[in-house]
Amino acid sequence: MNLKINPKNIGKCYELSLQFVLSHPDWNLIHGYITNKQPPFQMIDHSWCVKDDIVRDVVFEKDFPIVVHDALFSPKIIKEYTFDEVIDMMNKFGTYGPWHEVELFDRDYYDEFGKLRDKYK
Repeated sequence: MNLKINPKNIGKCYELSLQFVLSHPDWNLIHGYITNKQPPFQMIDHSWCVKDDIVRDVVFEKDFPIVVHDALFSPKIIKEYTFDEVIDMMNKFGTYGPWHEVELFDRDYYDEFGKLRDKYK
């Protein structure tokens, strides 16, 4: 399975997921975390879309069966939003997201390229 990320999508999961759901109102928006299964194994905040048993990860520009997505990324769902809830949250916060308090566990440990900082090795 090719899991290459389009470089233009890096750091835009909330924006791209929101845009996807706005143009596909039968999909739900997910805010949560995924875990990198390769070194440095960090958990990162992320957003993706879901409909029935299919996950659309806009960063990868791929659809995954939900069981495959779960196996690849061990997602932790914080909140699932319906289309109507997405509209409400956009109006309330005026942002793409996240609309929950993001756990900062990885921000101090990893640099901007996802590598473990020297002081934590």
